[in-house]
Amino acid sequence: MAILSDGMRRIVLIGLALAALAAPAAAMGLRSSPGDGTLVVCSTNAHLHEAQAARVRQLLAHGGVLCATRSPYDAALVPEQSALLSYADVPVSLDALAAVLAGERRASGRLPVRLPSAMELVT
Repeated sequence: MAILSDGMRRIVLIGLALAALAAPAAAMGLRSSPGDGTLVVCSTNAHLHEAQAARVRQLLAHGGVLCATRSPYDAALVPEQSALLSYADVPVSLDALAAVLAGERRASGRLPVRLPSAMELVT
């Protein structure tokens, strides 16, 4: 049994809600693997933790979307996949992330940093 922070618990519930709705990836502008819905994988500073980084890569090897809830550098782990970057796992950030995933809002913003290539990111 995993113990999740309130923020991560909220993200898991968002992912479960999307899976239950079987929201088509095309409607959200996301690529996905074959199946009923889009795989949503959430990370928190995975680029700093090899086990979490490996799991993110494994889960998204065939499609889906990464929700990096803290560091934008997690997006460099799977550069071929769509990524949503929230920069925080506080309620207002998670609400915005949920609205994008549900198709209620468009993701917007500008990356404040240059993402390294996956090879540069090896810890």
